Amino acid sequence: MKRLFFLLLLAVPFGARAQEWAVKTNLLYWGMLGSANLEVEKRVAPRHSLTLQLGYNPFTYSENKKLKHFSVKPAWRYWLCEAFSGHFLSAQLEYAHFNAGNVSLPFNIWDGLRDYRYQGDLGAVGVSYGYHWILSPRWSIEAEIGIGLAYARYDQYECAICGSLLGSENKVFLKPTRAAVSVVYMIK
Repeated sequence: MKRLFFLLLLAVPFGARAQEWAVKTNLLYWGMLGSANLEVEKRVAPRHSLTLQLGYNPFTYSENKKLKHFSVKPAWRYWLCEAFSGHFLSAQLEYAHFNAGNVSLPFNIWDGLRDYRYQGDLGAVGVSYGYHWILSPRWSIEAEIGIGLAYARYDQYECAICGSLLGSENKVFLKPTRAAVSVVYMIK
């Protein structure tokens, strides 16, 4: 009987199980003309995690302002202490299909976006730094900033409202690849 009890005790897992999954949304991304976004993160090792962020904006606003897009951003994170706690470094990729015009982006990232409409595809690679603050066992706040190199292939149109095709172009430029203040929900 003592042996059976001892074997049953060995079968019961001891210790706390680390958080494996997180679901989050970037509040700054929502502020970009109401762009919906959702990110899922999975811990794959004690100091490593993988993320996938999806972003979407189908809207045209007053005065024909638009920043329509669909984006996919996978990333790998290296945590300096342990996953989902404290400082981290990240490398990310990005793909976006966009239709934008009559808006101004910060830091004059895309000159002419106020006067012309652009439609096309963008790819980028970047690096970032971030910090994760634990608020409770389930809730956290995360901030991240990053920069990278982007390549865009697009068509340029005469004006933001109507206009004929002016031509097709390619552009390589430096851009923020991450600018995030995210609300995080941990799934154990």
